[in-house]
Amino acid sequence: MDLVTPTPTGAVGGGNADRNTSLNYVQWDECFKSEKPYEVISELPDGYKKRNFSLAAEPEQTIRNIRGREHEFNLDDHAFEVRRHKIEDVPFDKGYIERHYLPTVVALLQTVDPGAEVYIFDWRVRCPPLTPSDRIAPLS
Repeated sequence: MDLVTPTPTGAVGGGNADRNTSLNYVQWDECFKSEKPYEVISELPDGYKKRNFSLAAEPEQTIRNIRGREHEFNLDDHAFEVRRHKIEDVPFDKGYIERHYLPTVVALLQTVDPGAEVYIFDWRVRCPPLTPSDRIAPLS
């Protein structure tokens, strides 16, 4: 059953057209029987793997543009939904993010699923790449 009505594809630039593209997916590996797929984003000592999975492009698929139809999608039926929420500009300051921004995100998620326990376990301020003098020496 097609849950979305197809719209024209192939438009270049902006617009509300669907897009055909090939997506990369994690490929199954026997190691997943005993460990979860992972990727380390920091520097590692020699001999350690940065990730334990590989990606492969699958056949082309259509990515549907839902602009203007956001109300048709909900968490129970589609595993996502769109919520509009105005939030003030967030400075790139770890303390501010922990005291103000993250609690706002938790409250917003709890409006979607009241009573849900929300635990933000992985967040980081994105910044330009470190210069060699900024790097922390690896553990020995």
